[in-house]
Amino acid sequence: MEDRLIEKDKFYKFLIFTCVGLYMAMMALKNVYVAEIATIIRVFDTTKSEASMMNTYYFITYGLTQFLLGFLMHKLNVKRYLLITIPISVFTYVFLALFVREIAQMWWLFLLNGFAQAGVVACTKLTLGKYLPNEYTAKANALYSLAHGGGF
Repeated sequence: MEDRLIEKDKFYKFLIFTCVGLYMAMMALKNVYVAEIATIIRVFDTTKSEASMMNTYYFITYGLTQFLLGFLMHKLNVKRYLLITIPISVFTYVFLALFVREIAQMWWLFLLNGFAQAGVVACTKLTLGKYLPNEYTAKANALYSLAHGGGF
C-alpha cells in the first residue's frame, strides 16, 4: 500500500513538472524574439513596426486558436493534439533561427507558431485538472505562476 502511494506521488510530481516545464519552455521561446527585436531590425534592415508585426501575427492566431479550442476542448484528444502541435512549434523556431533570410518569412512562421502554441496552456491545465487530486492542485498552480515569470 505504501509503495503504491509513493508511485502515485511520483506520477503526480512528474505530471506537474512536465506540464509546467512545457509551459515555461513555450513562454521562454516566445519571448526570445521579443527580446531580440533590436537585433532583428538591424539584421533584416527593417523598421520597428515591420519587425513587430511578427508578434502581432503570432498573437492573432494564438488568440483565435484559443477561442476555437474553447469550443472544441471537450472533443479534443489532448495527447494527440500536443504531439502534433509541439513539434510544429519546435520546427518553426529552429527554422527561424537557421534559415530565415527575410522579415516576411518570419511573419508566416509566427502565424504558424501562434496556432501551434495556442493549446499548450489549455491542454496542460486540462491535463492537470483531470489527473491531479485536490491536494496537488495548489502546488501545481503555484508552479504555473512561477513558470510564467521563469519563461521571461
